[in-house]
Amino acid sequence: MTQFFDFEDGLGLVEFDFHPNGGGRVATTAKVDHSVLLSEGCSVGGFARVRGDVTITGRVRISGEKYPLDVSTLIEDRVAITGNARIAGCVLLRDQVEIRENVQLLGCVRAFHRAKMSGNVRLEGWVSVMDSAYLSGDLVIIGKTEQLQVRDETCLHTGVLTRANDVGMAVRRYLGRKETARKRTAALC
Repeated sequence: MTQFFDFEDGLGLVEFDFHPNGGGRVATTAKVDHSVLLSEGCSVGGFARVRGDVTITGRVRISGEKYPLDVSTLIEDRVAITGNARIAGCVLLRDQVEIRENVQLLGCVRAFHRAKMSGNVRLEGWVSVMDSAYLSGDLVIIGKTEQLQVRDETCLHTGVLTRANDVGMAVRRYLGRKETARKRTAALC
C-alpha cells in the first residue's frame, strides 16, 4: 500500500517509505543509506541525501531543494543530529558535526570539521561553520549576499549577526576577552 506524508517542504503530500534502520520517514525523492540511523519521529524529504556514519534522532526534519547540477542537502561522514532540528535548502553537513536541540539551518549553510550547534541557533542564507566552532543559545546568523564564516574554535552565544563585519567583530571581542567572556550571558561564551 502506498503511503503519503507532508514533509513541510512545499511539495505537499508525497510518497514515502519507513527507513529500515530506525523507522524514520524517507520521501521517495530523497536518498538515505541503510547505514544511517534515522529514528522514528524523524523525516527526510525533498531531494536530500544522507549517507555514511550519520545518526538522526528525536523529531528532526530534513529536506533538500532541487537545484541545478543536482545540488541539494547532503549529510555525511560522522554527523549526529538530535532534538527538534530543522534543516532545509542546500545544506552541507560533514566531518564530525553535532547538532542538538532546536537548531535551524536554512539556505546554503555549510558545517564541517567538528562544528557544534545547540539551543535555538538559526543559520540562514550563506553561512559556513567549521574548525571546532561552537554556536549556542538564541543566536541568529544571516548571510544575505556574502559567505559568512565562523571558524577556528570560535564560540558564539546569543545575538543577531547579519554581515561578515558583525561576525568578525564578535570573534575579535571573543578573542580579546577570552577569560571574562564565559561569564557573560548575552554575548559570547
